[in-house]
Amino acid sequence: AIIQREQRDGQPQFRTILLNHYNNKCAVTGCDVVDVLDAAHIIPYTESYDNSECNGIILRTDLHRLFDRGMISFDPNSGRLVLSNVLAQSTYFEFQNRSVFWPKDSKKRPSRENISWHFYNIFRENG
Repeated sequence: AIIQREQRDGQPQFRTILLNHYNNKCAVTGCDVVDVLDAAHIIPYTESYDNSECNGIILRTDLHRLFDRGMISFDPNSGRLVLSNVLAQSTYFEFQNRSVFWPKDSKKRPSRENISWHFYNIFRENG
């Protein structure tokens, strides 16, 4: 069965633009299987209604789910991936403190403000 996901206004364009900025690769893993890559909103769309490139990042579907649930985030200072303690004994631990593949053009990267917002409002360091 095919699962239908809710389509948000502007979502297809948001995804297309971000895939282009990230060269069709996950910013964390480098995975290049486009079918499992999501355009993740850093500040949730339901709160921001923001489909701009400064509010998005390409993540593999499983990482997108962890990101939305506050189990992973990005350090606002270093830009590196950080994991909640709840993932410390998981297979995801290999990604702890990993450098992220940000777009070379700084105008195409998420804003520091949005990264900070996610880190301080969504990320749950201790699970």
